[in-house]
Amino acid sequence: MASYWRITAIKADLDAQDSSVTLSGYIDHQHRIDGLKPIESRIIRWTGSQNPISIANMLAGTAIEAAYEKLKEVETRAFMPANPFAGALDI
Repeated sequence: MASYWRITAIKADLDAQDSSVTLSGYIDHQHRIDGLKPIESRIIRWTGSQNPISIANMLAGTAIEAAYEKLKEVETRAFMPANPFAGALDI
């Protein structure tokens, strides 16, 4: 099971207030730095008022940061057994 995750794609339909992120999971941070391939992936989708991606943060280049902040709130059922972003430190 992956212990280090990163966003590898963001898709946004700003007119429909709909976005999704693709998360790639690695065994650990070192495996990611070493350029090894992810061992699993997840897609998380947000719509309406839950959508953290906006025109403003896309233009400001802060969409990834907004998505990571929202990921820290994602329900545990999206990540079994627990949300790896809850309480995560930004590196």
